[in-house]
Amino acid sequence: MRPQQARPRRLVRSPTWPTWLAGLAVTALASASPAALACGELLPAASRLQAVPDGLAAKGWQLALAPQPAPLAVGRHFALAIVLCAPPGQALPASLAVDAWMPAHRHGMNYRASVRALGDGRYLAEGLMLHMPGHWQLRFEWPAAVAGLAPLRLLSDVTLR
Repeated sequence: MRPQQARPRRLVRSPTWPTWLAGLAVTALASASPAALACGELLPAASRLQAVPDGLAAKGWQLALAPQPAPLAVGRHFALAIVLCAPPGQALPASLAVDAWMPAHRHGMNYRASVRALGDGRYLAEGLMLHMPGHWQLRFEWPAAVAGLAPLRLLSDVTLR
């Protein structure tokens, strides 16, 4: 996974980008067979990141994400467009939790993200900020389909300079 480089950019908030992303996904899914699209292929390729399973329970699950604005920068609020793809026979979760953790410092963000389900495995997480440079893990977690089992988690590593 390639590290993200911080570079100054003006934060532009557009209330229509989640709507645009949702419309793009519906259009592309309607015109392509499911086998033809990789998980998250509808997200902007230049800023798309992948998450990997954290433990065997999440094996087979795939998650792609794209930060908005991209690239990520220290001390700047951002949102994540997320696409979660379930393995065959598994249902997509109704909710998804998003957090960030700094393993070397053993702490997380100073902000709590809000996550909105957009349908068909698409989610929008808003209100995130990585407040210091270094290695971060973006954590995506949802309840297991079987009651009593540990939640499923996928991780994506990001390094800010």
